[in-house]
Amino acid sequence: MGNDITLTPHFTLAELTRTDNENLRNENYRAGRALLYKMVQLAHFAEGVRKIIGCAMIVTSGYRCAALNKAVGGSKTSQHLRCEAVDFIPSKISAKAAFDLIRQSPLAYGQLILEKRGQGHILHISMGVKRQNLYSPAAGKYEAWKNETVA
Repeated sequence: MGNDITLTPHFTLAELTRTDNENLRNENYRAGRALLYKMVQLAHFAEGVRKIIGCAMIVTSGYRCAALNKAVGGSKTSQHLRCEAVDFIPSKISAKAAFDLIRQSPLAYGQLILEKRGQGHILHISMGVKRQNLYSPAAGKYEAWKNETVA
């Protein structure tokens, strides 16, 4: 995206609409741009997360237009569709350490999910207030967080 839009000091529109799906990359960016106010809210939420974990976040998924959400097998009710969720890998600490920092913080969030991906983990966090903490050992499987879930 040649003329990217800076949303907050650490997040751009391209970063929060990024996808590895080359066929839908431009469509997703344009759809996110049409929802700029919501994208700014998501960026501010991500700034709060970044402050808590004390390092940069490598965003793997933020906003998803309907076509992209369907292509990646996302839920029809995914908060990614509403600019209300971000998946990321912390740049300097483990996903488990970041998960613990976030869930022990006063941050208001909807869901915090530690997701197993290959040999590692990523984090999903959504806007909201219910503070639901989950572990996902495999795609589409979720269980309530238990401290012994991850070694």
